[in-house]
Amino acid sequence: MTRSRFLTCVPVAAGVVVVHALRGTSLLLNAEAEALLDSFAHPPAPRHRRGYRASQLAPLLDAFLAKGFLLPADQNEREAFLRSRHPGDLASGAHLRGLSLVVSERCNLACPYCLRGAFLGLPPGQHPAQMSIRTARQAIRAFLRVADRHLGHNLQVSFRGGEPLLAPEVVFAAVRDLRSIWPDRPVRVSLVTNGTLVTDAAARQMAALGIAAEVSLDGPQAVHDALRLTRTGGRTHHAVRQGIDRLHRAGVEVMCVNATGTAETLPLLGEAFMDELAARGLTFLNLEPDVLRPAHPDPRRLAERILELRAVGRGRGVEVSGCWARPFGNLRRVSLGEPLPSGDIKGLVVGAGGAIIGSEYDGHQVLGPVPELRSVLASEQYRQHVESRLPGRIPECRGCEIEGLCQGGASVVAAYERAAGRTGLFAHRCAFVRAMTLSLIAECCLPPGR
Repeated sequence: MTRSRFLTCVPVAAGVVVVHALRGTSLLLNAEAEALLDSFAHPPAPRHRRGYRASQLAPLLDAFLAKGFLLPADQNEREAFLRSRHPGDLASGAHLRGLSLVVSERCNLACPYCLRGAFLGLPPGQHPAQMSIRTARQAIRAFLRVADRHLGHNLQVSFRGGEPLLAPEVVFAAVRDLRSIWPDRPVRVSLVTNGTLVTDAAARQMAALGIAAEVSLDGPQAVHDALRLTRTGGRTHHAVRQGIDRLHRAGVEVMCVNATGTAETLPLLGEAFMDELAARGLTFLNLEPDVLRPAHPDPRRLAERILELRAVGRGRGVEVSGCWARPFGNLRRVSLGEPLPSGDIKGLVVGAGGAIIGSEYDGHQVLGPVPELRSVLASEQYRQHVESRLPGRIPECRGCEIEGLCQGGASVVAAYERAAGRTGLFAHRCAFVRAMTLSLIAECCLPPGR
């Protein structure tokens, strides 16, 4: 037997948390157990197997084997992991759990950090598109036909932009279709909005159709209004607060607040912002640092700042999270006996023009028209797309110490970097996510035996 080469060790007060970078399994080990594990390395670590009787040694070795920390010397660990993670028959669509509709590529704001806007501006002269009601209905029906064949459960449908409330009639018509086709089956429907276009009528429609909301708010008024301006330079904080109030009055669930921190604004966020959120009953903040112009040149310092804000939020009943939390969240799921998620392959994205696309941010990778969903799922192009996004196979992630946990969480930044000819953005984002993950492991320390 040999020690896995995919192990990451995080020192904590009680010893060391050893994490399998691909499988997401973990164990909290004391010094003797760590030395025992290291003795199986090739070449062996300069420590010996001490401190254990035979009756103690067997259960520990069994745990190492079960977690994938030890394996046969001739086993190709990556290939074995990939075989175990493949979703199987892609043509059936049984792996799909979510549908995202890019309702409008247009937006009424001009936020300087908008990654979608940056992608949209890459082909010169490209004009933003808007989805038609017909296309939205086709997407909903195609998705539900596939889900119906497999008694789909835990399904989610999300309306995104741009700003989807530039075309509210498209959103509401599509959801009416969905609710009429599946009147008795729960489907989680959400809408991601900047909040400035939420009218009383729109909020009532959302409540009646069971549409939850994510709303963008970058901080207290002075902070928010330094960034989130209309295309004519108008301030928007007051309009967003009014939009949130309208959603609450109508009984719409505001799932979370989305905020972006820049080099200028991240140092200004703190107690006042968390107090504002808590006072409005907003208990979940999705806080992301700017990726187009990193909020701090040192990823570790940036991670420290986000962790500080996380602590401030928790002190006021506001949970601060973000895409950066996915690796640690996956680690906790596996520690509780749940399977490691399969990355982003469970979602289907339909662009404003009606094409199934590879990413909601980058609409240039077209997989096929949504009315032909079943043919798209059976196509070689779709198979290649899915397999290129499987944890353990993403080229830019190979060898990362949180590879299987992160599952390509920064790959959209890599795509933008390649398309725009800018360098350093992907490396910075990856280093930040790694720093956040290792810090959260050290902070929260998984329970012994997990």
